[in-house]
Amino acid sequence: VVGGLDAGSLGLRRWMGEAGTLILGSTLLMGGTTLASYAMGFLGLRGALGLESDLATDGPFAVSRNPGYLGDLILMAGYILLSDSRLAGIVAAAAAIWFLLAPLAEELWLDDRYGEAYRRYKQAHPRWL
Repeated sequence: VVGGLDAGSLGLRRWMGEAGTLILGSTLLMGGTTLASYAMGFLGLRGALGLESDLATDGPFAVSRNPGYLGDLILMAGYILLSDSRLAGIVAAAAAIWFLLAPLAEELWLDDRYGEAYRRYKQAHPRWL
């Protein structure tokens, strides 16, 4: 919604062209949504809520410790391109701060909950890619 309030205000369409922003923005939006959805679906409801579950190390978590947050960051980049909006960029920047900081707090909880298994996983797998 925010992106529609001042669509075109960033000037990305002038720089990349209408087709460029549409193709790249759509690809990022759909790819990020797919990755975030896959990560949450892989965890399941109990895992996503932090209830009793095993440490997720397979599927998207075999590539990144935070595939859900990574997907959210990617889809926000796509939305900024599609809307070409300064307001969307400001909102996305604020959300990005959350998505970049949240894993730091979660890592403390995961270390406490899963102990040595999480520490081995953390050492072997990157936070993002």
